[in-house]
Amino acid sequence: MKVLIINGSPRAEGNCAWLSEQLAEKYKDEDCEVVSLRELNFSNCGGCSNCRTGEGICETDDDLKPVLPKLLEADLIILSSPNYYAAVSGICKTFIDRWVCLKKRGGVPQFRPEQKIFFVFVQGAGNRSHGEPAVEWAKKVFTHYGLKFYGMVIPNCSADSRDGIRLKLDEIRMNLSMFL
Repeated sequence: MKVLIINGSPRAEGNCAWLSEQLAEKYKDEDCEVVSLRELNFSNCGGCSNCRTGEGICETDDDLKPVLPKLLEADLIILSSPNYYAAVSGICKTFIDRWVCLKKRGGVPQFRPEQKIFFVFVQGAGNRSHGEPAVEWAKKVFTHYGLKFYGMVIPNCSADSRDGIRLKLDEIRMNLSMFL
């Protein structure tokens, strides 16, 4: 199984980074790669529509150029993002916006029908309902691409402590295993 773990946090030592490391350990015997968006230099979708003229991937020459095909190759994509005002982080949103090239001419997704995305939304607030709109948004986006989707909000993950994410790690792993 090919697993692609995407850390959508701009913080180098944040809860999403720690979670990405833990999940990479879970899949150490698989073909697993972790991509930290904060380490990449990439731009917004320029709206050039070059991707709409054929069957290719985005032609923008930046650090996402080798990452986008990996999304299509992965059997499982795990994407984590912190809650930024009931939305994914800015860097994560820019990354998702660049997915427009992952559709063929006519708007047909290039993903295989069996591909899955597991979305983890990490937040400091204790009430899961604060993150539910973002998970619903993510579900609409990713199922629009034909991906099987599972999303969860992880509350009580303050920026200055690992306590909340550590307490929820077993729950995340269990949900991930059930999703597969």
